[in-house]
Amino acid sequence: MSKNGKTEKVVDFFAGKGFYVVLAVCVAAIGVSGYVLLFSGDGTEATEPDSYLEDWSPSPTEPSTEPANNDDEAPVVDLEEIDPEEDTQSVLNPAEATPPVIASPTPIPTPLPSVKPSATPKPSPTPKPKPAFHSPVDMTEVLTVFKPNDLQYNNTMLDYRFHNGMDVAAKLGDDVAAMTDGVVKDIFTHDQLGKTITIEHSNGIISSYSNLEDVTNVIIDQVVTAGQVIGKVGKPGDLEKSDPTHLHFEVTENGVQVDPAKFFSK
Repeated sequence: MSKNGKTEKVVDFFAGKGFYVVLAVCVAAIGVSGYVLLFSGDGTEATEPDSYLEDWSPSPTEPSTEPANNDDEAPVVDLEEIDPEEDTQSVLNPAEATPPVIASPTPIPTPLPSVKPSATPKPSPTPKPKPAFHSPVDMTEVLTVFKPNDLQYNNTMLDYRFHNGMDVAAKLGDDVAAMTDGVVKDIFTHDQLGKTITIEHSNGIISSYSNLEDVTNVIIDQVVTAGQVIGKVGKPGDLEKSDPTHLHFEVTENGVQVDPAKFFSK
């Protein structure tokens, strides 16, 4: 047979079933070689001395051929006992795991600013209402005006005297009224001006009514109001008995004699 004929037969062999035969032989050879290499040290290691095991340790690059110690084997986990849902849930939800307890620092309280108590404002005094005044009698005719510093002629005593009040003409028995609200402080008989009533009012005002009848309409310490009748016009006293019937009327303010007419001027 020629050389070309042999070559064609070899090509036909590998092109047919021969390729798979050769492949199977190679795989079997590789398997036998691996088996021999894996189990070739079983017989010799049993006879090695203990000192050899202590002194020798496999290099980092060489795989250890020492059989594993049965005592150090990892525990076998039964896969059927693992609940895949629980295991997956614990991995997927790490937030459900109990976090470590971290002690939070104690907050330091912020000191509040000191507030000074504000001074209580003093209430402003309520102004006293201005008292209403009422003329004690009809003051149309004034016989003698108020002149405490000027001398006036006295028809009874036939001399010149100071006049600390005002004489207002009135009929015998005419009503005499309180000039404003107040309290009756005194009722007495003056040796020159006859029956006299004194009333104390607010704002330091005191009024005095003379030449009255002996019978009065009020008593001491009685509270009276403006315009209230306190007595009646009587005969003039010894100092003014030569004058027509009239009311002698005086007013002091804070202890000073003042003109009674100022309380009734329009």
